[in-house]
Amino acid sequence: MRSAQGTFFLWLAAPPGFSSQQFAELLLHEVHVLVAPGSGFGQGGEGFIRISLTAGDSALLYALDRIAALHLFARNA
Repeated sequence: MRSAQGTFFLWLAAPPGFSSQQFAELLLHEVHVLVAPGSGFGQGGEGFIRISLTAGDSALLYALDRIAALHLFARNA
């Protein structure tokens, strides 16, 4: 039997200063993107959010653009 080679979820680290719950709530209230806080998946999930990849590509790109518009993540030069 082959092991799984993929998943339907993307794990994204929360920006500094945010718990996974705080970041998930910010995304919902500020940019209307619903994600799952990683803390709901056990202690190792704290500090991350989980994004479902089951929506269409255009919907996912639109949601990621709205998250990026918050400018909470540093860009590498």
